[in-house]
Amino acid sequence: MDQCWGFYEYSSNDSQFQVLASLRVVVNDCNDALIGTLLESLSNYLQLPSLREFHGQKIGSLQEGADKRLARLEPVTISLVHLETRESQLNATDLTIVLRASKNLKTLSYELSQFRYTRGNYSIPELSAALCWTEGRLENLWLDYEGGNAMFSHADLSPLSSLSSFKVPKNLRVPMYLFSGIDGVGTTWFGPDGQGPAPDLTSLMPSSIETLYFSKTEGRIKVLTSVLQKLLQAKDSCTPQLQRIAFEADVTGKDDAFDYSCLDVPDKEAGS
Repeated sequence: MDQCWGFYEYSSNDSQFQVLASLRVVVNDCNDALIGTLLESLSNYLQLPSLREFHGQKIGSLQEGADKRLARLEPVTISLVHLETRESQLNATDLTIVLRASKNLKTLSYELSQFRYTRGNYSIPELSAALCWTEGRLENLWLDYEGGNAMFSHADLSPLSSLSSFKVPKNLRVPMYLFSGIDGVGTTWFGPDGQGPAPDLTSLMPSSIETLYFSKTEGRIKVLTSVLQKLLQAKDSCTPQLQRIAFEADVTGKDDAFDYSCLDVPDKEAGS
C-alpha cells in the first residue's frame, strides 16, 4: 500500500501505526471543526519510515509550548519531501519541531486558519524563525490564510524578511501582508496613502526564485505593480532566474481598467 486517504483519526497507539509502515503518501482530511487533527496522530504519521508526502487538514496546537508527543521528533530524522496543511494553526514551537525534523523537505504549503481550542500564534517573526530550518533545501513555499481576516499577534509589523537567506527556492506563493506586516486589528501596512512604506522586494527575494505568486491583493494592485516594477528593473542582479509573476486581482472589478504596461521589461536581445 503506497497511499492512505484518512477521513477520521487513526488510533494513536504506536503499534497500530506499524501496519502503515510502507506508506509513502498520507491524505488526512479532518471534519472535526472543534479540535481538528491531533498532534499525536501527526507525530505518528511523520515517523512512518517510508512517508514522503503528508496532506493534512485542521492541524492545531492545543496548548502553549511543545506538544509532548510531537517533541519526540528528533532533528533531521524524517524523510518527508512534501508537507501540505490546510486550515491549520500550529504554535511556533510545534511548527519549528516539524520543520527541524524534516531533513529532505522540498515543498511546504501552509494555510493558516483558526478553529476552536487551538493555541497557535501568528507572529511573523516566529514564523520566520521556524522557516529558517528549511532554508537550505526548500524549493516550493506556499503560505496563505483561510478566510478574509488576517489573524496575527497584536502589533506585529515586521516583514517576512528571512526569505532572502534561502538558498534554493524556485516557487513562492504568499499573501501580500507577509512582506509588510499588519497592525493589531488586521489592517495591512502596505503604502502608500498613509499606510507605511511599500516593501523593497529586491532585498527580500531569494536570487534562485523562478515563479512569484501573490494572493490577498484586494485593492492593492497599484501598490503591488509599483513594487514589482522595481524588482523587474533589478532582475539581472537580484532575481536572474525569475520567469513568471502572477497575482490575484480584486474580484470587485475595480482593478479591471488598470494599465499593466508598467511591468513590461524591454528585451535586451531584441534591441541589440
